[in-house]
Amino acid sequence: MSKPTKYVLDDETQEDLETVLNWAQELCDLQKDDDCRDEMLSILLNLADAFDVKRSVVHVEEDYDEATGTATLTIRTEEEKPTKPKLTVVSDATKEDNLVALKDWQPDEGDSH
Repeated sequence: MSKPTKYVLDDETQEDLETVLNWAQELCDLQKDDDCRDEMLSILLNLADAFDVKRSVVHVEEDYDEATGTATLTIRTEEEKPTKPKLTVVSDATKEDNLVALKDWQPDEGDSH
């Protein structure tokens, strides 16, 4: 499977794209059907990856004090960490064509792994 293409945009266009993706995320969250929401999110995340849009996970905790009638919201964000590649240790005696010795491997330009 080939690596997906990464696109580079000027700063203004990148900001506009991120705004539109945030709007799309809100639309995904409004879906009543879980399968529909999941499909929409999958497309949205693929697009975000193609344009190297950084993502954050937002956690909202609500606490309600009945004695005072006060509601407190705690909002935390955490940046999604890119997944690390899964590596497999193999013996030097293995001569499979699709294996590359780690010492011979060079990351593609722009690869952050």
